[in-house]
Amino acid sequence: NGISFSATAGEIVGVFGPSGCGKTTLLRILCGVLPYEGKVLLFNRTAREQRGTVAYVPQRAELLYWRILLSNALLGWDIKSRSRRTDPLVVARAQGLFERFRLTGAERKYPLRCSGGERQRTALIRALLTPAPVLALDEPVGAIDHITRADIYQTLLDLVIEDNKAAAKKTVTMVSHDPEELLFLC
Repeated sequence: NGISFSATAGEIVGVFGPSGCGKTTLLRILCGVLPYEGKVLLFNRTAREQRGTVAYVPQRAELLYWRILLSNALLGWDIKSRSRRTDPLVVARAQGLFERFRLTGAERKYPLRCSGGERQRTALIRALLTPAPVLALDEPVGAIDHITRADIYQTLLDLVIEDNKAAAKKTVTMVSHDPEELLFLC
């Protein structure tokens, strides 16, 4: 209630707060999937008018159990491009991201055969591959061990910096109840 913030292209914005204060609700409003009062603008249009502008990583990976991890990672791209065939360059980028997130060899596994950490990293890869200028992260590695979590955040930060040096600037909004994670990433 009464929240206001703005972000520019390529900026990383963190929202900190205790459990139950509305952080996830804020991201869902940003994605345009929850009703809200007030004004939420993305590129000078309302969030509802801009559906598909935000790639969302929920707290728990929401993967399709009948698709292998690689197909799950490509899902956002497939939907946005509306093509029956995935661009080979996107598949190559996906495979590169699997390597960077230490998932080499897991691309052909089904989600039910994977750890929670493998599924969550796949959800991150899916969001990074989705052609959307805004990336919304909802405590994306909360269920992952501390050592792996630090590595994932470093990789994520490196990727956002690389994208921002290229023409594809991504604005990142991340919510967390862990101030250290936010300070590191933001």
